[in-house]
Amino acid sequence: MGERVSKRKATLFEKMKKALHLLLIQRKSIPGATGYELKKFAGRKYLYVIKLLNSELESFGLKIKIVLPEDTQDLSNPSEDEYLRARYYITSNEPLLTTISKGQFNIEELACLSASLTFIIAKSNKANLNELETLLETKISKTKSKRMVEKFRRLGYIEIDKDNIVKLGWRAKAELDIERLMKLLAIYR
Repeated sequence: MGERVSKRKATLFEKMKKALHLLLIQRKSIPGATGYELKKFAGRKYLYVIKLLNSELESFGLKIKIVLPEDTQDLSNPSEDEYLRARYYITSNEPLLTTISKGQFNIEELACLSASLTFIIAKSNKANLNELETLLETKISKTKSKRMVEKFRRLGYIEIDKDNIVKLGWRAKAELDIERLMKLLAIYR
């Protein structure tokens, strides 16, 4: 019985290791992994493996964030297919405001990113591109605002469709705690 349990633990550890490699090593332009990839490498019980890996990562101040597809019907109880199509990312448990590091944004760009994301959330994740650029133009020049919107799109914080509708991008969904941000916005209105 003891040998069987130790063999299961070793197998589970190997699956957790494979899942961690998938989540950490960027293979395409978008980091993280899909449920399909995790299922392929960690097996059909990949959600259980992710849950165990998440509990291990908590000791390092990290967590696995699951970004469900846009067309998810019930966010509180997603289907198996929605978990397979979801993207899984490793993020920090706490905001990185206290970390002293040189980021990819200067303070002006960070302020514009914050304003842009807040504006998009306030518009129920469907903002008009012209309205967003007009908002940014009230604080910075027209050319800078267009350049910043393009930078945010290129980095994955926003998505712009063919009808010039701006939505939150994959990176904003992965890095932001949108529920918490909405609560803060409601408090400080």
